[in-house]
Amino acid sequence: MKLTPEQLEIFDRDGYLFLPEVFTPAETALLREEAARVYGLDREEVWRESSGAPRTAFAAQTYSEPFRRLGLHPRLIGPVMQLLDGPVYLHQYKVNAKAAFDGEVWQWHQDYGTWARDDEMPEPRAMNIALFLDEVTAENGGIVAPTGPAGSVLMFHCNLVHASPPNISPWGRTIVYLSLCHVDNHIRRFQRPEWVAHRDFTPIQPLADDCLSELAAAGRAAE
Repeated sequence: MKLTPEQLEIFDRDGYLFLPEVFTPAETALLREEAARVYGLDREEVWRESSGAPRTAFAAQTYSEPFRRLGLHPRLIGPVMQLLDGPVYLHQYKVNAKAAFDGEVWQWHQDYGTWARDDEMPEPRAMNIALFLDEVTAENGGIVAPTGPAGSVLMFHCNLVHASPPNISPWGRTIVYLSLCHVDNHIRRFQRPEWVAHRDFTPIQPLADDCLSELAAAGRAAE
């Protein structure tokens, strides 16, 4: 997938770009089911709200085949390589949940500030790209925020200040976040766990475009 000149202009102006329905209902359903399984695992990478509801599954690509494939998907990797002008590696992978009524706040923050301070990432040559696994609305997302159906993708620069209020709706919400960094800009400090700040700086080689759809089809055939 290649961004158009108009999309590049929007990103340069706003610092983010919303792409509706990039992934199919079958692909997002596969990942939604896998997220539910991952959230049920007893692992140090799976963090929970004070209520016990799932909050974040870090590094899900290391213990989930569907999420491994998503982390190598050309529909995510290609546009980021285009914006960062070169090969990228995976700095962080998160599957974030916002449970119905119980989903707690994510305070206003800027990702690069943390990456520079804690990980010694030299420059803000990094990007977040998020895939909605559920519909995102103003009630379960934010007051001013890109909203849209499952399968949509949001790209935003690591310097963009962002937050998410509590979920006041009866609908849960799951979003997968890939934080990708230009390989020349890799981190220099390794004080955080590897499953929080990854240390494999190998350039990502995207898989085929049907890498998720074939997995979804295989799942349907096995039922």
